[in-house]
Amino acid sequence: MTTLTDNKAGVSTTAGTGSVVISGPLAQFHPIIGNIPDATPVSYKIQYADSTNGTDYETGTGAYASGSQTVSRLVINTSSNSNNAVEWSGAQIAVFIVADAATINSMENKTETATAKVMTGDERTKLTGIEAGADVTDVTNVTAAGAVMDSELTSLTGVKTLTVPDSTTITTFGASLVDDLAASNARTTLELGGAAILNVGQVAGTVAAGDDARLTGTEVSALPAADPLDGTETVPMLQGGLAVTATTEDIAADPPTACMAVARDKIRRFSHLIDAAEGFTSSTTGDYFGNEAAVVWCNGAAAAEVTQDSGGKLASGVAVCDAGTSLTGFAGLTDTIHMVYVPAASIFTGKWLASVNVAPNGTDTYVAQIGYVKTPTSIVDQGLFFRARNGSANWQAVTRDGSSETETDTLIPITSSGWLVFEIDHTANTAVFRINGALVATHTTTLPAILTVLYPGVTILKSAGTISRQVIVDAYSLDLTVGAPTAVLQGYI
Repeated sequence: MTTLTDNKAGVSTTAGTGSVVISGPLAQFHPIIGNIPDATPVSYKIQYADSTNGTDYETGTGAYASGSQTVSRLVINTSSNSNNAVEWSGAQIAVFIVADAATINSMENKTETATAKVMTGDERTKLTGIEAGADVTDVTNVTAAGAVMDSELTSLTGVKTLTVPDSTTITTFGASLVDDLAASNARTTLELGGAAILNVGQVAGTVAAGDDARLTGTEVSALPAADPLDGTETVPMLQGGLAVTATTEDIAADPPTACMAVARDKIRRFSHLIDAAEGFTSSTTGDYFGNEAAVVWCNGAAAAEVTQDSGGKLASGVAVCDAGTSLTGFAGLTDTIHMVYVPAASIFTGKWLASVNVAPNGTDTYVAQIGYVKTPTSIVDQGLFFRARNGSANWQAVTRDGSSETETDTLIPITSSGWLVFEIDHTANTAVFRINGALVATHTTTLPAILTVLYPGVTILKSAGTISRQVIVDAYSLDLTVGAPTAVLQGYI
């Protein structure tokens, strides 16, 4: 359809059958130029301005281009050339913007007011779908609309006064309970036994309470004897959700097999990583920090030391690795007994609950490492670990093999405001890093060389400044699987 407009016309001297260029207004008509927007669809009539030049005429539809001031001749409706485009001679022609029959007859252009249409196409489609003589109170129509007839309600007033919170839903189970006709049916739905309808009391026909005299004198000796153990029964070995069990045969062995194997292919060990007395301090590499599993690594430079201190989030104390006040201070703590190997099939998970006392800055800089390392010294040549260092505001996830490493920004800021749970999982030549349970990196490159021995631990090395910097660890755990056997280690400070 084209755009209707009032009393617009112009003149042109364009020759041929193409678009006509409007050169000016036609007397007694509103000008086309400047009054019709660009790309407006229009209906036109063209004829010679002076009939002495000819009696040819043409009507059709096209579009007005305001930039070139042209009216295109896209569709020819009628013409003196057998309804084909007329070839104008170049003599002046008059171009009228008119209303065509299709536009006038369209329902889209019939309006009640200046903007409201009598009926849109979508509205006519809706009316077409209504059955003849439709009755809004017809049961079929009401049901199809998801409504309920008044005649279907036991109490219309009850429905009108019912108040239900917004977004309230009822489950299938709830609906079945509401549909129950009697209390007995509801008890069946809830799977309640006969005791559900009894009162609590101390006489026959009531449910017994703790002080019921009917319980006095009841002897457990009257219970039947238990079957003898045959060595295959399993019993709990450790508490705390570890689900560790052993057979009674394992427990009876000498030495107890249960201390070494569970189900004959799983080894689970539990040990404190650090249990030094509070106030214990060492600055000597090789010192046992409370037990033979935890070993101090420290160069003793300018008060560099490892100390057992009070506090902690989970356990009763923390280990503080302090790099001291010199720019060469180094301190660390590693578990040299419960190491892990890195063949391709190795599966192990380590977790550290740790923090730093101050984030790195441009004055007192340091490198802190938490994870698995081959050599727990200031320079790590093989390992999987988290790293905090000057120049990065966030913790980095690192896998290192010799002089090559892969480093990923975890986007977790290095702050001293709280504890973080650092987790490293190794499986199928892949290292997965998590902080507080959220995945922060996955590495498949520059993993430590095959058959490398890695030690779990934490280290810190100062590189500038005179103020001490610390990495603090509260708890540590290790799960290790190499083929079928499985080892579990958990440590608390």
